[in-house]
Amino acid sequence: MKICFTSTGKELGALLDFRFARAAFFLILDQKGNPLKAIKNNGVQAAHGAGPLAARLLMDENIDVLITGNVGPNALAALTVSGIKIFIADSNMSVKEAFLAYKRGELREVDSSRGNSFARGGFFNGPGQGRGQGRGRGRGQGFGRGRNSI
Repeated sequence: MKICFTSTGKELGALLDFRFARAAFFLILDQKGNPLKAIKNNGVQAAHGAGPLAARLLMDENIDVLITGNVGPNALAALTVSGIKIFIADSNMSVKEAFLAYKRGELREVDSSRGNSFARGGFFNGPGQGRGQGRGRGRGQGFGRGRNSI
């Protein structure tokens, strides 16, 4: 089993990076907590599409579990399709502390099958909450700046 952490550095003592798609590094450990690989995230500078790019990187590495602090809707969709389990940890933890919390069952698992999850450290309520269908910049239903807004 491969467990990936969004990290500010390449070591177990590095802080967890709260951002998934814009994390500085992806630190990959085995199920015993041994470091396997540290990958610099080249998607940090991407103008757009960083979430799906980061998700593709994890899929290519055959990651089973992701531990992070924040997953946006596009990355969440890509990760869900891939079967990667996502757990949300507090960003003031080190990678080692987050690993230990995961092993003790203390982290919240994202449940995207219900249309909501603990992505972004709170609830992500699927369509209608962000840019896509209503309250943001997308084609709206009266809430945003989209075509149907008032």
